[in-house]
Amino acid sequence: MEENDKALQRFAAVNYIGQLKDHLHENSVMLIDDIYWSADMTEAWQTIRKHRRIRLSVDTFGWGMAFFLADRETDAVLIDYGLYLPNSWIEDPKRLDQARVLPDQRTFKTKPELTWEILKLPGQIG
Repeated sequence: MEENDKALQRFAAVNYIGQLKDHLHENSVMLIDDIYWSADMTEAWQTIRKHRRIRLSVDTFGWGMAFFLADRETDAVLIDYGLYLPNSWIEDPKRLDQARVLPDQRTFKTKPELTWEILKLPGQIG
């Protein structure tokens, strides 16, 4: 892709909010695909996340969700969490015991796998 095309793609992604501004409300959600497809898309995603009307963003390592929640006072809302443990911890039972990691949490999962589990929980998607 030529440099001009990349710049145009980044510009279009960032200005998408501006194009939709008359249609967005406090319950709107934007899904943006391929947020790490290129450096330009990554930069566009970071810019979108910082937009003044975005109150919550979720990064799934492939696509992003941007929530427009006008009635929120904070930019960060915890929707759920997962305990990430590197393989070195999984292979060290003494360390797991000292950290009081529950037996059912002693399985290695990648960060994308943890994210997918969190997103699937509310409605048991797929």
